[in-house]
Amino acid sequence: MPKGDKSRKNGTTRTIREKAKGELLLKFDGTIYGQCIRILGECNFTVFCFDGVERLCHLRKKVKKGEKVEVDTIVLVGLRDYQDVKGDIVFVYNKEHTAQLKAMREIPSKIASASAFNQEHEESVLTEVDVTGFDFEAI
Repeated sequence: MPKGDKSRKNGTTRTIREKAKGELLLKFDGTIYGQCIRILGECNFTVFCFDGVERLCHLRKKVKKGEKVEVDTIVLVGLRDYQDVKGDIVFVYNKEHTAQLKAMREIPSKIASASAFNQEHEESVLTEVDVTGFDFEAI
């Protein structure tokens, strides 16, 4: 028997399944669209929501089984009533869904990449250091 023909212990072969496209989930009350900027680990992500707020979001268990969240992925964020800077990732959009959302004008047609957000963050850190007036290299 050739190597790799039967890859499992009981002799069954692996079959590659195509993912079902699924339905396009639009935003509803208490949710907002966002873009994943940074992966923090432990199912936590930094998401830039399209209302202009950067939030710390947690990936729900139900969503873990579906689409994989990467940097620059468009997600649907469930807002929390008691914490404005935190949220939950309710749905992850794939590339086809993102194109449909842009066509329906639900999200902006031009979205900045995560590298632009990181450069903006580095510039803000540099300006904060300049404001302090201390030269730490001289000390």
